[in-house]
This record gives sequence, structure tokens and C-alpha cells, in this order.
Amino acid sequence: MSNLASVYRKMNQSSRAVSLEEKMINKSKEALGEDHPITLQATSGHALTLLYQSQTKKTLRLEQDILQILEEKFPPNNPRVLNSKGNLAETLCKLGDLAEAEKLEKEVLDSYQTKHGLNHSLILESYYNLAHTRKRQGRLEETLGLMNTCAWACPEVFSRWN
Repeated sequence: MSNLASVYRKMNQSSRAVSLEEKMINKSKEALGEDHPITLQATSGHALTLLYQSQTKKTLRLEQDILQILEEKFPPNNPRVLNSKGNLAETLCKLGDLAEAEKLEKEVLDSYQTKHGLNHSLILESYYNLAHTRKRQGRLEETLGLMNTCAWACPEVFSRWN
């Protein structure tokens, strides 16, 4: 059901996606529990749909709840925790809480760098996200520096995929 909701979201049929996601979340909570990975994944997809609908305050609450549950279950450098922090940072950025967004983005970037080194696609995404936040803060020199780092690392990172 979550795949179908994702298709609806991508087709700009967010009301259909929301309805399906809410059913999925409720059924998942009943059958598996609130903190089950499938429930959390469905809730995360729902948060994304709400973000697309510019319902940022609802999105924020959902993402904070998801992150809290994940941080209780997994170590700080777990991919699920890091992905959740990145999602929360994006929402905070949209809400204008750029300092908190930047803090989370740095945590994600530092964790990925520790785990993967400098040449990994997750690092590039993290640099881009941090650059976007710094651009919104008016820190253009730092933004350019981060984007240059991405540009120089791209060939190295993606050449390994061929």
C-alpha cells in the first residue's frame, strides 16, 4: 500500500496518498505496534506527503516522533536514524529553523564521513543538503565551497558504479 501511496504522491494526487497512508499506518500500528520499522516507514512516507502539501507543522511533529523512537531503538550512526535526522533537517529548513537544520545536517554528514570516508554518494547528498541550508542563511561563500567539494567528488564517487 505504501508503494501505491508513493505513486499517488508523485502523480500530485496527495489526497489519495494521504488516505491510503493513514489506513496503512493504522493497520500497521494495530498489527505490529507503533515502533515497528514498517509502521515507522509508513509514517515517514506520510510525513513526506504532508510536506509536499506544505503541512510542515504536521510533518515536523511526525518526524520528531519517528526520530525519537529510532534513537531509542538504534545507535546514533544507524542508517535509519541518520535518514530520519536528514528528513527532520529538511523540514526544519522549510520552516526557517536554519540553525537546528544545520546542526542535524552536520551530525548526519559527520556520521557518514566516519563510516564511509569522503567519497560516497551519501556524503555528496549530505554536502548538498548542508549547502542548501547555508545558502538560505546567506552564507554564500561556504555554500560555494560545499558545492565545489560535491562537484570534485562526483566523478570519483560515480566512476565506481560503472
